[in-house]
Amino acid sequence: MRRIFAALAVGVLAACATPRGIGPGSFPAELAETRRSYTAAWGGTDRAALAAFFAEDARVIFPDYTLDGRARIEERWLTEDIGKVTDVVMMPERVTRTSTEVTEAGTLTLRFRRADGQVGAERGTYEYVWVLPPGGAWLLRSVRMDTHPAAQ
Repeated sequence: MRRIFAALAVGVLAACATPRGIGPGSFPAELAETRRSYTAAWGGTDRAALAAFFAEDARVIFPDYTLDGRARIEERWLTEDIGKVTDVVMMPERVTRTSTEVTEAGTLTLRFRRADGQVGAERGTYEYVWVLPPGGAWLLRSVRMDTHPAAQ
């Protein structure tokens, strides 16, 4: 369950942080806007809108399990976690890009609120792979997370 919260946080932070040593031009303008919208979507309750940021063949990878395909990601991850992350700090340490793919990797810290009102925190690493299909908008092809409980 905590890995699910961590993965949620990655999405939230990806749109917010300006990484050290990585210039603002590291992300194409359209992707920067998509990342902001994706982050905002985590604070809402519209699962379908959030799922639309994932490619049909997207993959979300945690150390102990993997979710393959947009439908499975929406069914398992987005149902459980949407709207629960309260604070996320992502620090991209590496951004690589081509004209149709951007990979960002770094560290993250997040706080979340459980349904029972308790708060928790996670810290760890992430990697996002964004792709630009022909004639389409930027989509997430891969999210990889590895987080552990952190002091609050």
